[in-house]
Amino acid sequence: MEYFSVILILILSLIYVFYPLIKPSKNTYTFDSDERIKEGMEYDKNILYQQILELDFDHELGNIESEDYKISSKELKIQAAKLISTMNGSSDSLANHCVQCGKAISADDKFCPFCGNKLV
Repeated sequence: MEYFSVILILILSLIYVFYPLIKPSKNTYTFDSDERIKEGMEYDKNILYQQILELDFDHELGNIESEDYKISSKELKIQAAKLISTMNGSSDSLANHCVQCGKAISADDKFCPFCGNKLV
């Protein structure tokens, strides 16, 4: 009887531990994939704007040399311009973004490098 109780407790604890790993996952997102992509792009745009502001502030304080500032500022502004043109462009440009998190991906990616979502 004692062995039976121990085995029963062991089996129940294993089921409790491994059930979340084997149960079918539910997609908790209620947004349309295009909407998530647009939200991700908007987030990226805000991050780029923040980086530009921080770069300007660091340059004004003298923490960054003028040559480095010019190069970094130009790169960030080009990235922001490309992102804004993508956001204003057609929905074809949304194909280069993850449907799970909305981050930009390359065409040869099999998984999103940001959220790990398997890409089709």
